Amino acid sequence: MDPMTPEQSARVLAEYGMTRESIARDVAAIRAWLEKQPHLPKDDVDDTQIERLLIRCKNSVVVAQRRLDDMYTVRSDMPDFYRGRDPLGAEMQNLMKVVGVCVMPRLTPDLNRVSLIRLLDTDVDKFNVEAFLKLAFMGQDVILREPATLGDVLLFDARGYTVAHAVGANPVLIRKAVSHVKDPMILYNGCMVSVSSSSYRLLQRTYPARVTGIHVLFPPSFADRILNIIKSFLPEKLANRIHTHNTLESLLEHIPQDVLPKDYGGQERTSDELCETWKQKLISYREYFLSTEKLHSNENLRLEKRKDRSTSNIEGSFRKLDID
Repeated sequence: MDPMTPEQSARVLAEYGMTRESIARDVAAIRAWLEKQPHLPKDDVDDTQIERLLIRCKNSVVVAQRRLDDMYTVRSDMPDFYRGRDPLGAEMQNLMKVVGVCVMPRLTPDLNRVSLIRLLDTDVDKFNVEAFLKLAFMGQDVILREPATLGDVLLFDARGYTVAHAVGANPVLIRKAVSHVKDPMILYNGCMVSVSSSSYRLLQRTYPARVTGIHVLFPPSFADRILNIIKSFLPEKLANRIHTHNTLESLLEHIPQDVLPKDYGGQERTSDELCETWKQKLISYREYFLSTEKLHSNENLRLEKRKDRSTSNIEGSFRKLDID
């Protein structure tokens, strides 16, 4: 990712009414709060990371504190998603031969970061849903430790994707992922497929971000029906930000050409090159991934009883999410 210019950084701070003085004060307040939480690790985040978290939480100290708590609590709730995250390990290396993930080096004029996910190998037997979710969370961990932007735009190239890619997930593991939301399961073509927002809810708990656009490229014939169901469970504002494109020309109406890869109608390096760059970025964080396998909340030391998120309903969990 290209470094942000001083002008871009100033625009991000101005968006949320932040100054260097207010940041120093709020980071100190969050650090002081963290020291009083016996159930949370103390040495995992430095002041720069707290600052970036504060920006992603729109300059809200309370929300940033909640996110810090969630970041470690979710590791206790769902440890399977935070184990075996070695980017040089066999599981991740095999998955990165099947799924290509890349983050665009340049920001859009609105200071949004664009990410692309696509299949490199359409063989269903090689696709692992759990490993894919794990890889997605690893990427969010990295982005959270990079300079904060004003939003995230997600591109999904759906070519080669079938319903079968969502089948075969470990039901116990998926149950853990959806334990915080009563997710409906839709029987489609004889396959049980989760079509609501369990992954979105998990990401929203732990990775604050403003999703300004979701673009599905070259959707298969069944996509409209599934997307309509997904939209019905999302906040209206986010549902309205989901777009489908059958041509690259249509995508260019939303994303500037200089941001996109060459093979997607843009002027950047090819998606293959960008995927390799992102893979190397993940590898550069290897020590962090290995060390955080042991980092989680100690619920025995929590001072206040946590709310039972497993009783959340759709109205309470999705409709009230802050996605701006």
